[in-house]
Amino acid sequence: MKIMVAFDGTNSSVNALNYALDLKNSVDGYLIMYSTTESKVISPYFGEYSGDFYNEMVQKDEATAENIIDMAVQIAKKRGVTAEVEIVDMPSLDTAGTILKTAEKFKADIIVMGMRRLGRVERLILGSVSSEVIKRSKIAVMVAPPAKE
Repeated sequence: MKIMVAFDGTNSSVNALNYALDLKNSVDGYLIMYSTTESKVISPYFGEYSGDFYNEMVQKDEATAENIIDMAVQIAKKRGVTAEVEIVDMPSLDTAGTILKTAEKFKADIIVMGMRRLGRVERLILGSVSSEVIKRSKIAVMVAPPAKE
């Protein structure tokens, strides 16, 4: 079984990664995926004004992505697991689509992701990435509940 974990460095994604790592006896491979968003999504809006400011944003996003992926790799290593990692550029605000395309490319059997407990208003405004992935996925999706604090 190949598992892809959608990871963004939040507590809920750390929890999802730990759930996925618990399955290691039946796993052929892990992919930890992180998608960059900010600078890639807003770049068309800068047009001719992008210059140094835009380049700084891209460098900051890339550094953040590397740090977040490194955190995930360290968590996996502590659990005795070596995982593949992929930082995926997200060209639009379709996070669910980016997760699904990456899982398909990896030939994942299951997607593991975290869940935040959004209130009704937050869910209405922000939507739920995990709900959208579940709705659109052709493979199994495991949504880890938030860790008890």
